[in-house]
Amino acid sequence: MKTLRVTENLTPDTEYLLTASTDAKQLRDCKGQTLTVDGLAMLEDVKRNTGETLVIARIASEGEVYATSSPTFVSALESAWDFSERRQMPIKALEIRTGHSANGRDYLTCKALFN
Repeated sequence: MKTLRVTENLTPDTEYLLTASTDAKQLRDCKGQTLTVDGLAMLEDVKRNTGETLVIARIASEGEVYATSSPTFVSALESAWDFSERRQMPIKALEIRTGHSANGRDYLTCKALFN
């Protein structure tokens, strides 16, 4: 996997969890929860069987790391992260939300909390 973006000033343990650990839990299992953010990363991976490139969002929270390749979640997190950097306000927590598309599919998204 290739690291595209990672939050700054992380401990070595947190950076490892976000960028190299294979112990990530599925973010979809956190629907409806609010996760404290200890660090964020965006990684790029290639599916071996199809060659498709995926962007994977990873969140470190209280010693665990959660991951998803949901395009809707990745986009929402990137927007919140850009806002955070522009305003120089770290993302303190993320509300993990779900929605339903027009064709009835469930998707993951998030709301950033700054206070």
